[in-house]
Amino acid sequence: MAVNDVVKILNAFLKGQYMGIHAYEHCIEKLKDPNIKKEFQNIQQDHKIHALKVAERIQNLWGIPVDNEGIVGSVQGFIGQFMIPH
Repeated sequence: MAVNDVVKILNAFLKGQYMGIHAYEHCIEKLKDPNIKKEFQNIQQDHKIHALKVAERIQNLWGIPVDNEGIVGSVQGFIGQFMIPH
């Protein structure tokens, strides 16, 4: 597999990480219980750390990492925030 193919696959995975980060963000905004909110923040922080590691790996392969979830992911996130229960 060529390095460019690996970078494309890693960037697709990275977009998914950003989608997860934003999904947790929308949930956290609606949470009232401070303990549950803290747990969701911890999970979101783990996603951010993993996204940074993937971005670093892409850079080490001389690629340019994406910095967001892309248009499709953004639309999915927008629609998904209306499906989060209160």
